[in-house]
Amino acid sequence: MPRRKYIRCVLVLVYLGHSLGLAAPNPTAALLTIAVAKTPLSAPWYVAERLGLFKKYQLTTQIVDYPSGKRALQAVLDSQAEVATVADFPIMLQSFNHTNMRVLATFTTSRTELKVVTRQATGMHTPADLVGKRVGVIVGTSSQFFLERVLLYHGIRPQQVGLIHAEPTELPQLLAEGKIDAVAAWEPVIYHCRELLKDGLVEIPSEHHYRESFNLVAPSEFIEHNPATLTLLLRILAEAVEYTHNHPQQAQAILKQRLGLDDEFIRWSWSNYEYKLQLDQELIQTLENEARWALQRGLVNATQIPNYLRFIDNRWIKQLAPTADLLVNPIK
Repeated sequence: MPRRKYIRCVLVLVYLGHSLGLAAPNPTAALLTIAVAKTPLSAPWYVAERLGLFKKYQLTTQIVDYPSGKRALQAVLDSQAEVATVADFPIMLQSFNHTNMRVLATFTTSRTELKVVTRQATGMHTPADLVGKRVGVIVGTSSQFFLERVLLYHGIRPQQVGLIHAEPTELPQLLAEGKIDAVAAWEPVIYHCRELLKDGLVEIPSEHHYRESFNLVAPSEFIEHNPATLTLLLRILAEAVEYTHNHPQQAQAILKQRLGLDDEFIRWSWSNYEYKLQLDQELIQTLENEARWALQRGLVNATQIPNYLRFIDNRWIKQLAPTADLLVNPIK
């Protein structure tokens, strides 16, 4: 065949291939590693896995479990995963050194996962009762940040309370043995306190002082080079979030089997969480408040907080949920 006719035939085939969506290699063929924190906050991802949504949308993925969002985010920063599920506080801490992080969506929020609890025998019932008492916290984390917000809201200086640092696994036993008077922490720490103290556990009112969010995060370089992959990933997330919200019993059963959680803990904690796809102004406000606090506590080596609008990329969520709670014109 003459060369000109050959080239003409090739061009026709390429044109037809593009028309049929077959010209380019499948952009989702490469393995996508999702670093997922093992917590009910990540429930939509386990739902997506069980329902076969990754296969449905032909996205080749592997979910790698991590004990915390902090560790999951570190996996992304260490190039061991492409995307991660992580709470706002670890995002804030890493934002001072890693300006290439982008939050693509918030899929779970909670105003009640963090709690302040005490033993009934202490006689404490209000935040004012914490003055002069020993309160166990995980120093330098959202545990301490949350407690101090509660105290300041009630006109109590943090210095008026004795903060006792301990690991999450140690706090329930310390409280039960009377070595501390109260605990400010997240789940499942509070649940384990309840296991030990049963009806002797008292919750000190502390709602609405902090909204924890769980978010999907990816590096900007990956985002810019993989738009098709992210479009599919956000579509999967949107479907999984809707299922988790609308079918709580089925989602709880998936979580129980996938993470080996007991029924009582899932029932205890489930009401803490709102599964909803969004990317709103409150996330920015929370990050800013946390960053100012981290500067004051000397947790970061900086003199000013970052511009968190630069860490938001709402292009993907806008395609799927144009009526969702979205930030207006985040800076690129």
